[in-house]
Amino acid sequence: MINNDSEQSTDLLAIERTYLKEIQDREERFNLVIQGTNDGVWDWNVSTGSYYFSERWIGMLGYQNNEIETNFHGWIKLIHPDDLGDFLIRWTDAAVNLSTHFVMQYRLLHKNGHYLWVEGRSILLFDEDDEPYRMAGSITDINERKKSEAQIKEKNLALEDSLKKLKATQDYLVQSETIASLGRMVAGFAHEINTPVGNALTAISYISDLDENFVNQVKLGLKKSSLDQYLMEISESHHIVSNSLEQAAKMVKSLKKIAIDEIHDEIRSFNLADYLSEVLLSLRPKLKRTHHKIEINCDKGLILNSYPGAIAQIVTNFIINSLMHAYDEGVYGVISLQVIELSSEIMRITYRDDGKGVSEVQMSRIFEPFFTTAREKGGSGLGLSLVFNLVQQKLKGVVTCDSTLGEGVCFTVDIPNNIEHSEVNIPHNFQI
Repeated sequence: MINNDSEQSTDLLAIERTYLKEIQDREERFNLVIQGTNDGVWDWNVSTGSYYFSERWIGMLGYQNNEIETNFHGWIKLIHPDDLGDFLIRWTDAAVNLSTHFVMQYRLLHKNGHYLWVEGRSILLFDEDDEPYRMAGSITDINERKKSEAQIKEKNLALEDSLKKLKATQDYLVQSETIASLGRMVAGFAHEINTPVGNALTAISYISDLDENFVNQVKLGLKKSSLDQYLMEISESHHIVSNSLEQAAKMVKSLKKIAIDEIHDEIRSFNLADYLSEVLLSLRPKLKRTHHKIEINCDKGLILNSYPGAIAQIVTNFIINSLMHAYDEGVYGVISLQVIELSSEIMRITYRDDGKGVSEVQMSRIFEPFFTTAREKGGSGLGLSLVFNLVQQKLKGVVTCDSTLGEGVCFTVDIPNNIEHSEVNIPHNFQI
């Protein structure tokens, strides 16, 4: 009997040592994990109200073991007032909804007086009556992360402010370029309109001379031949005056329409073929000094519901770009505009010249603001940048450029037929 009892006692001791070793291993493993994560651990026995805070939890806030109240009230006092309400609501919701886990970020008071951002992970245990009886978890120091987030937010705000300023500058440059373009147009018109107005004034002066001579002849005795001559010359002079003033009025009307569209551009429906003709008429002062052939291929019945002023600026800048860059002095070529409907929703404007073309390097920068190869000719580098912005932003379309050195340049503009159908999305790789 004694031997059996001794053997059983030995077995129990061995089992006890095994359990103790296993418990020690688990505790060591737990401590290693906690040390590795550098987290603070806490445990709350809801039933008894007792709290446990690990050394790391306490040390994270700069306190010693005996400086923390190990109860609910002591913990609540450390939570930042702005975070306390949310913390209590989250914990209550978890208890009411039987949520076993929840994570939240909040601030705890450091011994030095500042608040430390932590990320808390919590687990709740419920008894058979669905009442929480234990809650435990850990906190991770995320103060540096929060500082980085604040810095990133500050930099993002600064970046947004810079983008707003850049957009304002861009809008100013676009407006300045528009006004400068109109200034050049008006200056050219002032010179161009001198011809028909001058012709009309000359004819009117000649009519005055005819009238004076006719009166003298009546006094001396008017002959039938003199009357016939007078009537013929008066008729011819009136014809010259009428044609010259009509030509001047047409030019002024065209200038007025283009100028109003460019400055006060609003969406309206218009006949594109007629409008392109008016744009070319407004460019007559510049085009007349060259011998380039201008071709327009557009359906006479094509109606566009869009911004006419933007269309005028785009076509004007394309032509000015060709006049400035595409041809050497004394060389004349063909400039063409072709308009087709790709579908019931999308229209394509294809602009071509047969000039010098551009290199691949230049083409990669062709829409960049201030990029120009003709600075000495007065090029600002804003013309094609303005085209890009007008097409992409205002007309909700896409503009591309294709060129080979020595073979001219081709600009393709795809835009909605009706810009008020803003859901029309033109893919950048849209092909016929």
